[in-house]
Amino acid sequence: MASDVDVCALAHAIHDALMPRLPLLEGLHTQMAEILEGLGVVTPSKAERFCLGGLVGRASGRSFDLRQLEDDMRHVPGRAGSRLSGDGWARQCLRLDEIRDSLRRIERVASEFGAPLPRAAPVPTGSGEGIGAAEGPHGDIWCWVRLKESRLDGIMLRDPSLATLPILPTLLKDRSEDRLILASLGYDPGGAEQ
Repeated sequence: MASDVDVCALAHAIHDALMPRLPLLEGLHTQMAEILEGLGVVTPSKAERFCLGGLVGRASGRSFDLRQLEDDMRHVPGRAGSRLSGDGWARQCLRLDEIRDSLRRIERVASEFGAPLPRAAPVPTGSGEGIGAAEGPHGDIWCWVRLKESRLDGIMLRDPSLATLPILPTLLKDRSEDRLILASLGYDPGGAEQ
Protein backbone atom coordinates (compact mmCIF):
# COMPACT_ATOMS: atom_id res chain seq x y z
CA MET A 1 0.00 0.00 0.00
CA ALA A 2 1.34 3.45 -0.83
CA SER A 3 2.48 5.41 2.21
CA ASP A 4 0.40 8.46 1.31
CA VAL A 5 -2.97 6.61 1.23
CA ASP A 6 -5.49 7.94 3.72
CA VAL A 7 -6.64 4.64 5.25
CA CYS A 8 -9.61 6.26 6.97
CA ALA A 9 -10.90 7.79 3.73
CA LEU A 10 -10.32 4.47 1.92
CA ALA A 11 -12.35 2.58 4.55
CA HIS A 12 -15.20 5.10 4.30
CA ALA A 13 -15.10 4.85 0.47
CA ILE A 14 -15.34 1.04 0.66
CA HIS A 15 -18.27 1.30 3.07
CA ASP A 16 -20.04 3.92 0.95
CA ALA A 17 -19.52 1.93 -2.28
CA LEU A 18 -20.74 -1.39 -0.90
CA MET A 19 -23.69 -0.39 1.29
CA PRO A 20 -25.91 0.61 -1.68
CA ARG A 21 -25.23 -2.82 -3.24
CA LEU A 22 -26.70 -4.73 -0.30
CA PRO A 23 -30.29 -4.60 -1.63
CA LEU A 24 -29.11 -6.28 -4.86
CA LEU A 25 -27.36 -9.02 -2.84
CA GLU A 26 -30.46 -9.44 -0.70
CA GLY A 27 -32.61 -9.85 -3.83
CA LEU A 28 -30.28 -12.50 -5.27
CA HIS A 29 -30.11 -14.14 -1.86
CA THR A 30 -33.91 -14.51 -1.72
CA GLN A 31 -33.94 -16.15 -5.17
CA MET A 32 -31.52 -18.83 -3.92
CA ALA A 33 -33.75 -19.94 -1.02
CA GLU A 34 -35.53 -22.71 -2.91
CA ILE A 35 -32.25 -24.21 -4.16
CA LEU A 36 -30.32 -23.99 -0.87
CA GLU A 37 -32.95 -25.08 1.67
CA GLY A 38 -32.15 -28.60 2.83
CA LEU A 39 -28.92 -28.73 0.78
CA GLY A 40 -25.83 -30.25 2.41
CA VAL A 41 -27.19 -30.40 5.96
CA VAL A 42 -24.58 -30.49 8.73
CA THR A 43 -26.37 -31.41 11.96
CA PRO A 44 -25.57 -29.63 15.23
CA SER A 45 -24.18 -32.87 16.69
CA LYS A 46 -21.86 -33.32 13.72
CA ALA A 47 -20.67 -29.69 14.01
CA GLU A 48 -19.86 -30.30 17.69
CA ARG A 49 -18.24 -33.70 17.14
CA PHE A 50 -15.90 -32.43 14.41
CA CYS A 51 -15.32 -29.00 16.03
CA LEU A 52 -16.53 -27.23 12.90
CA GLY A 53 -16.19 -23.49 13.05
CA GLY A 54 -16.74 -20.51 10.82
CA LEU A 55 -19.95 -20.30 8.81
CA VAL A 56 -20.37 -24.08 8.62
CA GLY A 57 -20.29 -24.47 12.41
CA ARG A 58 -22.38 -21.37 13.16
CA ALA A 59 -25.02 -22.38 10.57
CA SER A 60 -25.31 -25.68 12.45
CA GLY A 61 -25.80 -24.13 15.88
CA ARG A 62 -22.17 -24.16 17.07
CA SER A 63 -21.80 -20.53 18.09
CA PHE A 64 -18.07 -20.65 18.92
CA ASP A 65 -16.59 -17.45 17.46
CA LEU A 66 -13.26 -15.99 18.61
CA ARG A 67 -14.28 -12.56 17.32
CA GLN A 68 -16.53 -12.29 20.37
CA LEU A 69 -13.36 -11.82 22.42
CA GLU A 70 -12.25 -8.76 20.46
CA ASP A 71 -12.87 -5.46 22.26
CA ASP A 72 -14.84 -3.86 19.44
CA MET A 73 -17.01 -6.93 18.79
CA ARG A 74 -18.32 -7.64 22.30
CA HIS A 75 -21.99 -6.90 22.78
CA VAL A 76 -22.39 -5.47 19.27
CA PRO A 77 -26.11 -5.41 18.42
CA GLY A 78 -27.13 -7.04 15.17
CA ARG A 79 -24.22 -9.49 14.97
CA ALA A 80 -24.68 -12.40 12.62
CA GLY A 81 -24.82 -14.99 15.41
CA SER A 82 -25.71 -18.55 14.45
CA ARG A 83 -28.48 -20.65 12.87
CA LEU A 84 -29.70 -24.18 13.55
CA SER A 85 -30.76 -25.80 10.26
CA GLY A 86 -27.17 -26.45 9.08
CA ASP A 87 -28.10 -26.35 5.39
CA GLY A 88 -26.87 -24.27 2.46
CA TRP A 89 -29.58 -21.69 3.11
CA ALA A 90 -28.45 -21.16 6.73
CA ARG A 91 -24.84 -20.75 5.55
CA GLN A 92 -25.92 -18.27 2.87
CA CYS A 93 -28.03 -16.28 5.37
CA LEU A 94 -25.04 -16.03 7.70
CA ARG A 95 -22.80 -14.89 4.85
CA LEU A 96 -25.15 -12.04 4.07
CA ASP A 97 -25.43 -11.15 7.78
CA GLU A 98 -21.64 -11.14 8.08
CA ILE A 99 -21.27 -8.88 5.04
CA ARG A 100 -23.58 -6.40 6.81
CA ASP A 101 -21.61 -6.80 10.05
CA SER A 102 -18.30 -6.29 8.26
CA LEU A 103 -19.52 -3.08 6.62
CA ARG A 104 -20.73 -1.77 9.99
CA ARG A 105 -17.38 -2.68 11.52
CA ILE A 106 -15.44 -0.94 8.73
CA GLU A 107 -17.46 2.20 9.35
CA ARG A 108 -17.01 1.99 13.15
CA VAL A 109 -13.26 1.33 12.99
CA ALA A 110 -12.72 4.03 10.36
CA SER A 111 -14.53 6.60 12.49
CA GLU A 112 -12.29 5.76 15.46
CA PHE A 113 -9.10 5.48 13.41
CA GLY A 114 -6.31 7.68 14.67
CA ALA A 115 -7.23 7.33 18.36
CA PRO A 116 -4.19 6.54 20.49
CA LEU A 117 -3.44 2.84 20.74
CA PRO A 118 -2.59 1.19 24.05
CA ARG A 119 1.12 0.71 24.56
CA ALA A 120 2.23 -2.64 23.17
CA ALA A 121 3.86 -5.08 25.54
CA PRO A 122 7.61 -5.45 25.02
CA VAL A 123 8.70 -8.38 22.88
CA PRO A 124 9.81 -11.13 25.25
CA THR A 125 13.36 -12.44 25.12
CA GLY A 126 14.71 -15.76 26.28
CA SER A 127 12.95 -19.11 26.02
CA GLY A 128 9.35 -20.17 26.39
CA GLU A 129 6.21 -21.01 24.51
CA GLY A 130 2.78 -19.56 23.91
CA ILE A 131 -0.47 -20.03 22.11
CA GLY A 132 -2.68 -17.60 20.22
CA ALA A 133 -5.83 -17.75 18.15
CA ALA A 134 -7.79 -15.80 15.57
CA GLU A 135 -11.11 -16.35 13.79
CA GLY A 136 -10.80 -17.23 10.10
CA PRO A 137 -13.44 -17.93 7.45
CA HIS A 138 -13.53 -21.63 8.36
CA GLY A 139 -13.28 -21.15 12.12
CA ASP A 140 -10.72 -20.83 14.84
CA ILE A 141 -7.04 -20.82 13.80
CA TRP A 142 -4.73 -21.74 16.66
CA CYS A 143 -1.00 -21.14 16.68
CA TRP A 144 1.51 -22.62 19.12
CA VAL A 145 5.02 -21.08 19.17
CA ARG A 146 8.18 -22.03 21.08
CA LEU A 147 11.19 -19.74 21.50
CA LYS A 148 14.63 -20.93 22.50
CA GLU A 149 17.17 -18.24 23.34
CA SER A 150 15.00 -15.61 21.60
CA ARG A 151 14.84 -17.61 18.36
CA LEU A 152 11.93 -19.48 16.88
CA ASP A 153 12.31 -23.14 17.85
CA GLY A 154 8.92 -24.57 16.94
CA ILE A 155 5.57 -23.61 15.51
CA MET A 156 2.33 -25.45 14.83
CA LEU A 157 -0.87 -24.15 13.24
CA ARG A 158 -4.37 -25.59 13.29
CA ASP A 159 -6.10 -25.17 9.95
CA PRO A 160 -9.82 -25.22 10.74
CA SER A 161 -10.82 -26.10 7.17
CA LEU A 162 -9.35 -29.59 7.64
CA ALA A 163 -12.10 -30.39 10.16
CA THR A 164 -14.55 -30.27 7.23
CA LEU A 165 -12.87 -33.18 5.40
CA PRO A 166 -14.44 -36.03 7.44
CA ILE A 167 -17.99 -34.79 6.81
CA LEU A 168 -17.63 -34.48 3.02
CA PRO A 169 -18.32 -38.14 2.08
CA THR A 170 -21.77 -38.10 3.74
CA LEU A 171 -22.63 -34.67 2.30
CA LEU A 172 -21.54 -35.42 -1.26
CA LYS A 173 -23.78 -38.41 -1.99
CA ASP A 174 -25.66 -36.83 -4.88
CA ARG A 175 -23.14 -36.04 -7.64
CA SER A 176 -25.47 -33.54 -9.26
CA GLU A 177 -25.27 -31.23 -6.23
CA ASP A 178 -21.60 -31.69 -5.25
CA ARG A 179 -20.39 -28.34 -6.57
CA LEU A 180 -23.27 -26.43 -5.04
CA ILE A 181 -22.75 -28.10 -1.65
CA LEU A 182 -19.01 -27.36 -1.73
CA ALA A 183 -19.73 -23.74 -2.70
CA SER A 184 -22.21 -23.42 0.16
CA LEU A 185 -19.52 -24.71 2.52
CA GLY A 186 -17.03 -22.21 1.08
CA TYR A 187 -14.68 -25.16 0.68
CA ASP A 188 -12.37 -26.39 -2.04
CA PRO A 189 -10.97 -29.84 -1.25
CA GLY A 190 -8.64 -29.69 -4.28
CA GLY A 191 -5.52 -29.69 -2.12
CA ALA A 192 -6.60 -32.57 0.09
CA GLU A 193 -5.91 -36.23 -0.65
CA GLN A 194 -9.03 -38.17 -1.55
